[in-house]
Amino acid sequence: MAKKETPSSTTIRVDSGTHDRLMALSEELNTSIVDVVRRALHELEQSRFIDQVVVDFEALRNDPVAWKTYSDDFAAIDGVTPDAKFA
Repeated sequence: MAKKETPSSTTIRVDSGTHDRLMALSEELNTSIVDVVRRALHELEQSRFIDQVVVDFEALRNDPVAWKTYSDDFAAIDGVTPDAKFA
């Protein structure tokens, strides 16, 4: 029978208030502290990604030539421009 490998782990130090909050969330969500940390990390990564998309999109909008190229490409694919208003 193949031996199941367990993932490696390490210890991180957190203040007692943070630990208490992690414990409370883990109990509320009926999951482990490790899962709470994983979920929090995932959500932070997603948030940072979206923030960067917003920054990049604003830069695109501020460049008239790049925005026109993007708008034309968008219209060719979707049949509408990214500025289109929907009722």
